[in-house]
Amino acid sequence: MLAPPPPPRWSSGSTHIPSGIEGEGTHVAFSSGHCNNSVSVGQGMSVSPVSVGASLVAGLRGGSSFTSVGQVASSNSVLGGPGLGCNGAHTCAAGGHSRSQHGSFNQAGEVHAVARFPGSLQAALQYGETQLRTLANQTDVQTDEDRLFGLLSSAHSYIMDLDREPPEEPRALDDAQHVAKTILRLCAAWFRLAAGGGLIEGSNGLRGPVATEMVCATVAATVASESGLGAAMLLAFNELGGLGLFGSALCHVDETILVAAVRQLRVVATRCRALARREGSAVSLDSLADGIEAFRGGLFARLADLAGRHGRRARVAHFQELVSELGGVLSCAYANTQVFEMGCLLSMQLTMVLSTFCPGVPEIDALEAIDWMALVLRNLLDQHPSAGVLASPSAVREWIEDSGLWNTLLWRAGSRTQHHAHQLIVVLLTRSAMAPCDLVGAFASLGALSPSRVPSPSRLAMQGALLAAVPALSAEIVLDLFGELCGVFGFAHLSEEGIDLLARMTQRALGTGYDPIGLGSDGMGLARSLAVSHFLRFLQWGHQQVEPPDQLLEFARRVLVHTLLPHPVLAPLLP
Repeated sequence: MLAPPPPPRWSSGSTHIPSGIEGEGTHVAFSSGHCNNSVSVGQGMSVSPVSVGASLVAGLRGGSSFTSVGQVASSNSVLGGPGLGCNGAHTCAAGGHSRSQHGSFNQAGEVHAVARFPGSLQAALQYGETQLRTLANQTDVQTDEDRLFGLLSSAHSYIMDLDREPPEEPRALDDAQHVAKTILRLCAAWFRLAAGGGLIEGSNGLRGPVATEMVCATVAATVASESGLGAAMLLAFNELGGLGLFGSALCHVDETILVAAVRQLRVVATRCRALARREGSAVSLDSLADGIEAFRGGLFARLADLAGRHGRRARVAHFQELVSELGGVLSCAYANTQVFEMGCLLSMQLTMVLSTFCPGVPEIDALEAIDWMALVLRNLLDQHPSAGVLASPSAVREWIEDSGLWNTLLWRAGSRTQHHAHQLIVVLLTRSAMAPCDLVGAFASLGALSPSRVPSPSRLAMQGALLAAVPALSAEIVLDLFGELCGVFGFAHLSEEGIDLLARMTQRALGTGYDPIGLGSDGMGLARSLAVSHFLRFLQWGHQQVEPPDQLLEFARRVLVHTLLPHPVLAPLLP
């Protein structure tokens, strides 16, 4: 088994997952975009959160302390677009009120989200934090979740407005800091609710993807603010153990919002790393590493679970982007080689699952998973051995054996995906991660080379993968591969299916430039003629038997005379 990743070690520089792990092509985001004063809520629908900002920020900028919130009008603008978004009812912004926890929000022109709470905004936020903490600790508590959702939306709008137009006077800036810190505590309380399994799939309110998007965007905007508040907010966020809470919450969020949320997590982790570097203390660095370790395993497991979910909406491109973003998060606490190895291992584990048949998901997605796996293996095997213990043929070979790659493809993948596995065969054979004898032995032991309990379509598709790999292999590898196949198809066990496979492999090799005579002037051209030599010896052996397999011998003779020998490359071998 592959050794687990070593303990966290401070990385001297930012590390991104290499291009081979990220995959090629355009990454597709789940949501219709970052929350920038609007929240995506579904197919073709989104709403703008209520703007607490105009009156609130204006008051803070003017130097007066904010003490109350007046009536706030909600926006009815529709900005969304197609793609992966939140399903269900359309949400009225900021505290718009819903008929029930799972029902759709009304379309009232005005709401009084924050005004419903007694006292100031600060008191409302503190009230919301207390209620969220209670929800996280007591599953049976009764509270107005629509009101809490409205408060989260108001807090989100406040932070966005504050970042866009920060207060200029010292007193106003101080007041804004107090409110922003309370908002961070509110968001941390929501993270605790999410991390404890308090989210509900398909919900449109406090426990759904809209709230997730708002909270993640609020935290990222607060700690990354360029308004002069960012440094103070980051310190406050770290005191809350915010990074670990953030990542732990993402282990439970809806798949429709996961990519956007992990992007925000990377923004926050990068800011935490910058702060730890400035402080330069071992305590700060260890705290950062502990925060990432708190969710690393859980988030990896979440991705694997989503990859195997029936009817999943996430596609290979989304998982590629998730691995890339997570690489940026991990680079904040791990050394470059550790990030590279963890990214490769996670990618290989995900592609194992993504390449299998998944009800409700088109098979083209599984083909893309095979391409991604081949890309990762290629980049991994092309690394210098100093790149890590995983960057070696023996480690890759061990992973293939431990993971049961070929067995998984043979029994759980579609026929097109099985045939597409020739991409993997080429990478493994040309980079010496597997020898021809290992590959043929694995296929033979699984029953993929001759009639067995394996369904014929799957067996023939895996044989087709072997054939499709031949044009990309060197003459030496082709010769070794054919020799191993001949060993499996001993004369006493040769069937029509085996004869057909050997003949087609010979045709494929000859058609792509294989020349048994041109390989040497030693007079051994016939011995290197692949199926021609093998079938001649088989015919000789068969006619010497007490009970010759006449039907099989005739089949081999016809293939030899009518299919193989007419090839012009073999003409010099004829008498």
